[in-house]
Amino acid sequence: MLLHLFEQDFLPLPLYFVSISSHHRQEPVNRVGGFCDIAQVLFVLDGEGYVRCKGEELRLKRGNAFFLDCGVPHAYGGDESFTTAWVTFRGSALEDIRRYIGGRDHLFFESCDLKRYVARLEEIEREYYDGKREGRMSAMVYSLVLSFLDEMNRRERLPMERILRYMEENFHRHITVSELAAVANFSKSTLCNHFKNTYGCTAFEKLMEIRLINAQMMLRLNEDDKVCHIAKRCGFDDVGYFCKAYKKKYGVTPSEYRLS
Repeated sequence: MLLHLFEQDFLPLPLYFVSISSHHRQEPVNRVGGFCDIAQVLFVLDGEGYVRCKGEELRLKRGNAFFLDCGVPHAYGGDESFTTAWVTFRGSALEDIRRYIGGRDHLFFESCDLKRYVARLEEIEREYYDGKREGRMSAMVYSLVLSFLDEMNRRERLPMERILRYMEENFHRHITVSELAAVANFSKSTLCNHFKNTYGCTAFEKLMEIRLINAQMMLRLNEDDKVCHIAKRCGFDDVGYFCKAYKKKYGVTPSEYRLS
């Protein structure tokens, strides 16, 4: 089932669907300029395919899902059995959604509860045919989109929190990106993307912050301990580099901090 909604059919509520399908044998799509003012959430129900977005290509299989904001160039398609469910939507509430997901304009997820989301898409389709209550349909679309993004945000944060705990417990020694990726069973590229999305910085920048915070505490609590020893205990092999990084963060050198 495929529904297209046109402007004259619907009041401009905070969020409303433009097109929707709970089961669609997917043809190839290539939107060089993306949607002008429409966002999309898509679920892969069957088959194998691909999605290309902003220079990156990902393989698609059952259970995958993605979100695309307005104006994001993209293409997707798949084999003969490639089947999708999706909703495209617009409205002023998109600004709130963008803030909620940290301004990201596309998101890809490995797995989601297909049964639950397809059932919600089918519910919207039934409302369109049976009641066509505009306010109810708007609320249903908003609830589906926000529920989806909320679930994905929570799933994304759990492995990132494990990685952060690992950093806090092992900041005193050399840590590699490969080592951090293994904590959450990520590839290095997935780790880097998720870390930036979750914390707004790179894994190295976060590790540096953790080391410097611990160094400041040690400088305050261990006044007789040499700066070079504290640098070593916080994972810095080069005391000169440690002093430079410390001053950049706190505005004073470690020695000046002790004298203040």
